[in-house]
Amino acid sequence: APVSEGGAFVVDDRGEYRPQQEEMARLVARALHAGQRVAVEAPTGTGKTLAYLTPGVAWAKAVQEPVVVATHS
Repeated sequence: APVSEGGAFVVDDRGEYRPQQEEMARLVARALHAGQRVAVEAPTGTGKTLAYLTPGVAWAKAVQEPVVVATHS
C-alpha cells in the first residue's frame, strides 16, 4: 500500500520512511469513511499533500464522487 512503510508515496527525497505521513493518510482515510472532515496542521515539507491525496483519490475513485483538498502555506 502506498501509505505504509516502504510504500511508493511515503518516502522523502533521501529515501526515508515518514511515519507521520502514514499517520496523516490513515487519519484522512478514516475521516472519509466516516463522512467527516479533518484538518491537519504540520510544518512545510512533511508530506501533507501526498497524505491527503493518497486516500482522497482512492476514495473518490471508489465512490465516484469528488474530494476537495484545500491547502494553505
